[in-house]
Amino acid sequence: MAVKTHIGCRHIFGVLVPDFNSVVEPELASMRVAGVSNQTTRFPLDAAVLEHLASAAERLLPSGIESCIIGLATDPFANGLDLMD
Repeated sequence: MAVKTHIGCRHIFGVLVPDFNSVVEPELASMRVAGVSNQTTRFPLDAAVLEHLASAAERLLPSGIESCIIGLATDPFANGLDLMD
């Protein structure tokens, strides 16, 4: 279990972001208030996205996250997971 510091004394968010996305992480950082920490990891966006999300979430657990944000639009899934490759 991670020890809370002054940076995450109010809340620690886990942030899951597709590996190609360069917008979500800085946008969430700019909205962060004092005492909140964003712990971010990235995952590949392909047909195995559900497995990648689970793995990415597990990588965040040691940082003591209390909530999880997935920075993912639904547009890539308009035609279903089978057409992601």
